[in-house]
Amino acid sequence: MDINQIITNMKTTDLFQPILLFALFLCGLTACNDSDEIRLSPFQETTVKGEASTLQIDLTRGDWRITSITTPWGDLMMDGNKLPQLEGTGSLHYKWWDLERDTDSHLILHFKDNFDLGESRSLIINLEMKTGLYKEQIIIHQEPYTNFYQIESIEYSVEEGDGVKEAGTGPDKSTYKNENLGNTTDKHDYYPFINKWTEYAFIPDGHSDETFKSIDPEKRSIYLPNHIEDGKIIMGQQLLFFINQGKYYKEDELRYKHFEVDIVGMKWNIYTSTIYYKRLQVTFTATLSRPDSDTKKVLKGKFMQRYPYDCSEIHHEVKDSLED
Repeated sequence: MDINQIITNMKTTDLFQPILLFALFLCGLTACNDSDEIRLSPFQETTVKGEASTLQIDLTRGDWRITSITTPWGDLMMDGNKLPQLEGTGSLHYKWWDLERDTDSHLILHFKDNFDLGESRSLIINLEMKTGLYKEQIIIHQEPYTNFYQIESIEYSVEEGDGVKEAGTGPDKSTYKNENLGNTTDKHDYYPFINKWTEYAFIPDGHSDETFKSIDPEKRSIYLPNHIEDGKIIMGQQLLFFINQGKYYKEDELRYKHFEVDIVGMKWNIYTSTIYYKRLQVTFTATLSRPDSDTKKVLKGKFMQRYPYDCSEIHHEVKDSLED
């Protein structure tokens, strides 16, 4: 090949380079446009109201799967022990939403009231095509809901299985050393019940602990059952909270009950005893309502209370060192 032919070929190559680059640029634009056109969901991100609602999503086509549903921090929103994944039609469930895929291109999400104390909450649905590499996310936020339920009334009754029963025991141990006594023995007041709580729980039938989040946190004060006398429920005099679990000191008389014991000066005095507990169980029916609304909710279930009532004989042990 002579020098003129080489020069001619080089000029031809230089001429086609800009054309080739322009063609690649057009292909890139087309790819971007195609990427926009093949989106499955009509939106990438949306927000729903805080009250219970339903969101329907019509996807552009089928042949896709849900690979996961996560929080914004990447934590899987597990359906019990089941991974939040769907290959085809079916359903998934979480604490505050239920998802249904009833057809190949249709999603329905049912949201529960968001009573998370003024906080919005979110989920991310991760989708991918069963063939090819295309993936996308659907981000859904739910606003907080502030129209809380209030306690309209709460009633207690004694039904089958209710009553008072023994409820096990618990240990008590106190350790003292009095160096002001010298090598003498004196008397000491021992309080076995001073730090022994009464624990209570409201357990609604067929409802989760999330139920209590729907009640106005500033208007939950109620009186609790104290004991049963001649088949009748006698109420306590302390205002406490209508919550799933709580604790309080039931009786000051028992709490400050004390026993006079010996204490040996200059030594470690260890006092131990066994605390005896009883369990009170009654049935409750609570009617909840919303201000400026006809919406009502009736909760029925069991109220349980475990409380100390007595203790064993007090055992007194004297040691030079607690490491003995």
